[in-house]
Amino acid sequence: MQSNRDVDRVSRRSISGITNRVATLNLPDALVSDHMVERSQQRADSVGTMLRSTASVLILGIAVIVTHDIVGVSVVPIVASC
Repeated sequence: MQSNRDVDRVSRRSISGITNRVATLNLPDALVSDHMVERSQQRADSVGTMLRSTASVLILGIAVIVTHDIVGVSVVPIVASC
């Protein structure tokens, strides 16, 4: 399960880095007000939260399927139902 946590940590850090970069894009000062910068940061945080949650669910789902396969439970019906 350690590798599952590692993958989750890497995905969370990557998503946070990307959303922070997008939120702080350098636009000309004449076009950007303080309110726009704040709203942009809020939007990036919201999208980042959604992406981190989605990544966590996908990683957990894959870990469950792999664990079932290792134990000997047939994963074909699980994968086919998705």
